[in-house]
Amino acid sequence: MKKIMALLCLMMLLAVNCFAEKIERVDKKFDFTQAKNILVVSSINTNVKNGINEFKIEDIFEKSLDIKFTKPMQKKGFTISYETNIINDGELVVADDIELLSPNDKKLQEWKSKFDIVIFAKLADYKTAVGWVDGYTYTVPEVNYYHYYDRNGYVHTVPVYTHRTEYSPGYHATFAVEKVRFDVYDLKNDKVVWSRIDERAKITKRGNLYERILKSFFGDYKGVATK
Repeated sequence: MKKIMALLCLMMLLAVNCFAEKIERVDKKFDFTQAKNILVVSSINTNVKNGINEFKIEDIFEKSLDIKFTKPMQKKGFTISYETNIINDGELVVADDIELLSPNDKKLQEWKSKFDIVIFAKLADYKTAVGWVDGYTYTVPEVNYYHYYDRNGYVHTVPVYTHRTEYSPGYHATFAVEKVRFDVYDLKNDKVVWSRIDERAKITKRGNLYERILKSFFGDYKGVATK
């Protein structure tokens, strides 16, 4: 019974203590299975940089993709390379900015000579915020036992199953808020073929959401590229 009550409470907490929003656009005509040489560029906004965050983020990035993305893709014949950029204003940070580069730009030409696509993974938000979690009611199953005597004087116990309503009051809580923008840029045709913005908030440690967001996108990309 205690396990059931704990599970119900956990489910309710998960329902009210998290937020997720994902928007994306995918070029249905682009054949991701043919983009064999992939460069992944990890970058962060300047407002995230503090001399500590960038190193932790880089560590999360490498660990998140190594087993779940890099090695499986390599087994399928893909070449995966990585670059990590600590972004300053005015630098190339997302695929939209690549249009501002000259066709003769050395960086762009270097990429074109080595890779088919560039996947930009830009961490836009990596912060905490205090928010109010509303109170809620939930039902908890319980069992009551009734005893009675039969005509021979023997005692019998009968379980009666019912439920009761409990209330969990509202409270202020600290949320991790993390948002990542992904842009997949086709170097051959100079266009973005997949964009996604994934923003999440949850009562958890910073970095946990970033890891989940990374695994979500690169898991989806792997599924499309290796189908």
